[in-house]
Amino acid sequence: MPHPTPSDLHALFNNLSSSGTRSKFFDRVADDVDWTITGTNALSGHYASKKEFVDKALGTVNGVLENPQGLELRVLNIVAGEEGEWAAVELRADQRARNGMQYNQEYVWMCRFDQRGMIVQVRAYYNGNLLNQVLEQNA
Repeated sequence: MPHPTPSDLHALFNNLSSSGTRSKFFDRVADDVDWTITGTNALSGHYASKKEFVDKALGTVNGVLENPQGLELRVLNIVAGEEGEWAAVELRADQRARNGMQYNQEYVWMCRFDQRGMIVQVRAYYNGNLLNQVLEQNA
């Protein structure tokens, strides 16, 4: 499979908008993905596998959200490189934490795809202060 087209990318990342389709997104993430969350917040660091990222990072966020289905992300923008190897994806969550606090978070994920169309590397950027507040207030 060649690198994903802009249309493929929109379809792929739109799967993050619902727990019912989230697995379709993660089916395209390599088991040994190199996922880095930048910054100095509670989840910053390097995750050496899909399982580690889903369990530790995504699981932590999902655990403080009011919605039992977890984080639901809406695609705002996607910019793909000419060769299709890299894509920058801007995502937004408009949700509430268990204590009622708004969790209106924007993410930018820089994703690298291999020749099979699998995501093999991600660098994630977001408002770490907001994340820390939500985690502290919903511990």
